Amino acid sequence: MSPSSYPKAASPETENSRDVKVASFQLWNNFEKCPNGTIPILRTQRNGGKISPNAYPFTVNDNSDNYGDQTAEYAGAITKNFAFYGASSESYIWNPQVQVSTEYSGAGTWLLSNRGAVVNGIAAGWIVNPVLYGDTKTRIFISWIIVDSKTPGCYDLSCPGFVQTSSDIPLGTVLTPVSEYDGNQYAINYSIHKDNNTGNWWFTLLTALKNEIHVGYWPASIFTSLSVANRVLWGGQVSNLKTGGEHTSTQMGSGHFPKEGDKKAAYFGSVRVLFSDGTYGTPLVDPFRDHAACYDSDMVGSYHPDSFYFGGPGRNPTCI
Repeated sequence: MSPSSYPKAASPETENSRDVKVASFQLWNNFEKCPNGTIPILRTQRNGGKISPNAYPFTVNDNSDNYGDQTAEYAGAITKNFAFYGASSESYIWNPQVQVSTEYSGAGTWLLSNRGAVVNGIAAGWIVNPVLYGDTKTRIFISWIIVDSKTPGCYDLSCPGFVQTSSDIPLGTVLTPVSEYDGNQYAINYSIHKDNNTGNWWFTLLTALKNEIHVGYWPASIFTSLSVANRVLWGGQVSNLKTGGEHTSTQMGSGHFPKEGDKKAAYFGSVRVLFSDGTYGTPLVDPFRDHAACYDSDMVGSYHPDSFYFGGPGRNPTCI
């Protein structure tokens, strides 16, 4: 099954000029082919995959920049106050270290609507989440949320909501290899877009061979106010449980600050938003962060207005 409507421009391709390779993900091979009409489902999820508002930015429905009371910290880039019908990007893959197994670290794209009675949101990207997956490997994730709802949302296929249509890739699959500090860089390219005919929101991956895999969709029917998004965010996310009364040392991205630059800091490139006419465009984005001493974000420069570095080590002499 595929979307019934497509954007007029494809998802961004890997920026070959940056000497980056596309990360691979586990495709179901011919010997493990799912029977017709079935999909692969990862069996490693441990906690039921429930999601809380702490796992989403801007979950206060006042259209302000108030993050709300949450344990997660963010650093990335944001565009807002417009009608967005999708977003796409190239995200470099890392394997950040988590301080304790109950924390997580990831990077993704969030599309949010906080203009209705409750905040609605969808997200996709990569994550290290030992509680959810039972290990510290870097994996693909999707999620969705409806704040203060009886059906608040979840990760992957942990609850009724997201409809997987691809029999080629299980959600939560491991991404390999990952980027190396001052070494080889690996990325995934993906997009989220609204199907104009059905109102469903589709998640699509681009393989190393430039083939699109339409992984599945969030049905329009599960949301209360996500006909369009009015905020799009790209960047990193870390849970900070303040074990021992101190800021976590869980890393974001590569574990290094943006100022270290190419091949050392984590990177998002070719960030795009989808407009109502079905075309992708480069948005006006602003860097944002919770605590710059812990995790930061910085645009690459005027010659790359669609790209930014982000991340950090967490606890350090100026982040306590």
